Amino acid sequence: MQSRLRELEPLPELLRSSELRHQQMTEELSQFKQFHDRDMRLIDDLTAKVIIVLIVYYRLISHLCVIRIFKTLRLRDRWPKR
Repeated sequence: MQSRLRELEPLPELLRSSELRHQQMTEELSQFKQFHDRDMRLIDDLTAKVIIVLIVYYRLISHLCVIRIFKTLRLRDRWPKR
């Protein structure tokens, strides 16, 4: 019986240290979730901005192509016909 008691003696301290470690890990996990959520919001915002820039760039390129086509057509109209 005494030997069994000696075997069980360190268990309360192990339980306390395990509970403390569990609490620390839970707090750390909560922090990581907050960081993750913040980072995901940043990624969403940047993605939206990149999409807007690409749309504006595409429209600009499209307009420049149309202008170039019109200029080319006007020049052709002014060339003497053979």
